[in-house]
Amino acid sequence: MRRGAWSGLACSWLLFVAGGAAAYPLDGDEHTGIVRLRGYREQQERLLERGTLAPGALLPMDRIVLSLEGRPGLEIPPPDEALSRRLRSVLGPHASRYAVSVLDLSDPAQIRYFAHQEDLHQNPGSVGKLIVALAWMQALADRFPADPEARAALLRTTEVVADAYIRSDEHEVPFWAPGDSRIVKRRLREGDRGSLYTYLDWMLSSSSNAAASMLLQQLVLFRHFGERYPTSPEEAESFLTASPIKERQALLEALLIDPIVRNGLDPERFRQGGLFTHEGKRRIPGGSSTATTRELVTYLLRMEQGRLVDRWSSLELKRLLYLTDRRIRYASHPAL
Repeated sequence: MRRGAWSGLACSWLLFVAGGAAAYPLDGDEHTGIVRLRGYREQQERLLERGTLAPGALLPMDRIVLSLEGRPGLEIPPPDEALSRRLRSVLGPHASRYAVSVLDLSDPAQIRYFAHQEDLHQNPGSVGKLIVALAWMQALADRFPADPEARAALLRTTEVVADAYIRSDEHEVPFWAPGDSRIVKRRLREGDRGSLYTYLDWMLSSSSNAAASMLLQQLVLFRHFGERYPTSPEEAESFLTASPIKERQALLEALLIDPIVRNGLDPERFRQGGLFTHEGKRRIPGGSSTATTRELVTYLLRMEQGRLVDRWSSLELKRLLYLTDRRIRYASHPAL
């Protein structure tokens, strides 16, 4: 992580035993209803030739496993000073500009952790979208504690229409419909429709600020309307425009901080303060954001242990990260 400009998880790594996990699976289209996955599957030969897809994309989703599910008590050990010194030497004269945390689990009998400026606070940027995904998993588990399929069904069937909250974002997201000859990437536009699963995919696979802001808007509505969510567009619009802005702000803050605390993370070391677009921030103001590489490693460690909300949620988070485009942000080490 470079000081002043987060490069995501490029410098906050977990190196796991492969455990059968496969990167970028495409067979999740039926489970999630994410349409672009079917498009990639239908065009996989051409996309493989062009290098758009990695071979791991053709492996099934059931190859994604929680690598540390049987080790819930595992915690990050103290930094290995010798390895940390070597790490700093690799960074060279610009070491002060970076924060790095590495948890090496390639040998489960000899776990090693080494770091450089592991507690340096910086703005997480797009890495804060990991908190948005966690917040949705927590909210779904609270509503359907014993029914994971009901959680998946809500994500799959709830349609979201992009509105003014997406203004403005330069990230492009993939669009495909049955019969299309190719997958088109463009910016989200007001009126674009997609399921909650699709918006999660856009947020994580393309790092879309617009999709992240729409997901936070919908999360506020989810909390406010409870079992009546998804409600009618008219009711949603009425609440978003007529309710006191401080009420929306308080809802947003609780939705973003509560999951961090409940899942054993430190909000003083990893938090997302608000929406990701200018218009979204204007309509639902938020607070400050911060993160350290050590707390990011803790997030990923707990995910692999099945300790982020519960097993279903942890596995779904990992699947969503593995459904991403090939981006350094979410790590592309062969062991993953």
